[in-house]
Amino acid sequence: MNDRNESQLWFLSIALMVSSAAADTTLYVSPAGDETGSGTIDRPFATMTQARDAVRGRIATGLNEDVQILIREGIYRL
Repeated sequence: MNDRNESQLWFLSIALMVSSAAADTTLYVSPAGDETGSGTIDRPFATMTQARDAVRGRIATGLNEDVQILIREGIYRL
C-alpha cells in the first residue's frame, strides 16, 4: 500500500469514527413518534420530555459531550 492510499484509509477511518460518535449524540422527536421510541430517526421519541429524560440518563452514565435533539416537523400539543 502506498503512502497516499494509507493516508486516505486513515482519513476514512477517522471520518467514520466521528460520524459514529455524532450519531450517538443525536436524538429525534416527532409527533409521529411513540412512547416506546428509542430517539433514533427511525424510532423517534413522541415528546420532548422523553428526549430530556434520555439525555439525563446518558449524563448519569458518563456522557460529557453535547447532545443534539432534532425536532421533526409537525404539530406538538402542549
